[in-house]
Amino acid sequence: MTRIDRLTHAAAAVLVVLALAGAPAGAAPPEQSFVKYYVVRDGGETLYDLAARLLDDRDRYSQIMHLNTGRAQPDGTVLTDPGRLRAGWVLVLPWDAYGEGVTYGIPPASEPRRPDPPEDACARDGSGADPDWAVLRVAANQAWGHSRGEEQVVAVVGSGVDGTLPELTGRVEPGVNAAGTPDRADADCLGPGTAMAAIIAGRAPGAGGFNGVAPDATVLPVRILTTAPDASPEVQAAGVEAAAEADVAVLALSAAVDVTRADVAEAVASAVEGGAVVVVAAPAGPPAGPTLSDGVIRVAGVGADGRTAAEYRHGAVDIAAPGVNVVTPGTDGPVSGGDYAVAYVAGAVALVRAAYPELTVTEVRHRVLDTAEPMTEAGRPDARYGWGMVDPAEAVSRDLPGETGGDPGTPLTAGGRPGGDGSVALVIVVLAGLVAAALLGLRFRRLWQE
Repeated sequence: MTRIDRLTHAAAAVLVVLALAGAPAGAAPPEQSFVKYYVVRDGGETLYDLAARLLDDRDRYSQIMHLNTGRAQPDGTVLTDPGRLRAGWVLVLPWDAYGEGVTYGIPPASEPRRPDPPEDACARDGSGADPDWAVLRVAANQAWGHSRGEEQVVAVVGSGVDGTLPELTGRVEPGVNAAGTPDRADADCLGPGTAMAAIIAGRAPGAGGFNGVAPDATVLPVRILTTAPDASPEVQAAGVEAAAEADVAVLALSAAVDVTRADVAEAVASAVEGGAVVVVAAPAGPPAGPTLSDGVIRVAGVGADGRTAAEYRHGAVDIAAPGVNVVTPGTDGPVSGGDYAVAYVAGAVALVRAAYPELTVTEVRHRVLDTAEPMTEAGRPDARYGWGMVDPAEAVSRDLPGETGGDPGTPLTAGGRPGGDGSVALVIVVLAGLVAAALLGLRFRRLWQE
């Protein structure tokens, strides 16, 4: 072998090493490539059974759920309930799954595209979905090994909070009534505030009950509504200001707070400057009002089928969370609205603030958005769902190199998840280009000598 041949082979080897270095360790290939999957054998199987058998951990059913929610199955249906599977369904599995029935390859009849929503307007409320779909989808319990929201106070600005609810016993502070009436803040005539508080910090009084996203957090009710579902802009702003003055970690604003109003937006900006992460319902309709502060998270409420709770302004959504057909203590049945989506994200923020007390407001926002689960194949952010479905477990456990508090990370991997450090990727690309140029030069030199 000539010296030129040896150099050529060495350069090719460098290219291979660079290519491998650019791939994130342990990352599974995109869904349209080879993956691990399982074909359901009969209707008696459940995700709990599969997780216990193929992942050695029953609690990892939520990972299988996340990988398959929204994927069209061969019979045209979609997975919504981990306890109900149909024979012939094809389920994509986590990369470390093993055991009888696990296949590595391209899933048969695989369709990574989310199915077109039905035209029937009744489907807008998520009809047919498991009533506990929101709890299963968010799977906040997977985060509790890292954080339960301890020592975090979340202000709920809305209709008040019923502190006598069993799931909220001992978890609700007296609060503030900004509505200008003698009513208590820890009471609720309308219901949404209590439901939000339960989603954020509820704790089941017995086995098998409802737990919120951050069950060790505390709720500070700030009441701006009494018996009517709306309040004046002055009262809304006063409520936000009262919450900020209470020095809370998180502000969860109900949909009754109109952040497009200048005085309300000013109060929100002041709360962020004071060190609070503010979570609001994404705005609907045409653009209006001032630009919100960088410490604000705008949330779209979605159902099990991906339908949104409202026609949110295109591109004005930061993240998505369950907000359609949600079941929670404090309500008589399934409810829909931006309030409940805000509560799920506010709970996730409380988990992050407890797990990473050193992070700034913008860094907390960055972490919550950057760890969201993508909801489309087109990449992130998406104009409809923002950075995707809130994922509390990822938000408190994933290592995010070089957290700086800026916009959620770029670049993205092929699967839509955040990639590694951008500077490393740039170095790899430059080195690969230099090696390719060297290879080409060597080839030309060899041809010239011949």
